[in-house]
Amino acid sequence: MVVFTYIGALLRELTGFGEIGVSVMLLFGIAVVAGNALGGYDAGRWGYWRSLATITSPLSPSPCSPSRF
Repeated sequence: MVVFTYIGALLRELTGFGEIGVSVMLLFGIAVVAGNALGGYDAGRWGYWRSLATITSPLSPSPCSPSRF
């Protein structure tokens, strides 16, 4: 909690966001670190192509998919 106090104050000053915006930025950063760690673990365990297929297959039916257009 002490680290959040220092980082939160710094991010509020640098970005101009409020407390909620800073919290969202920090949660996004934590999610990015966790995703990179899991992606690296998967790629090391099952190989690059299988990991890529596993990660992108849930994204393929999304409304933003290029195959829809």
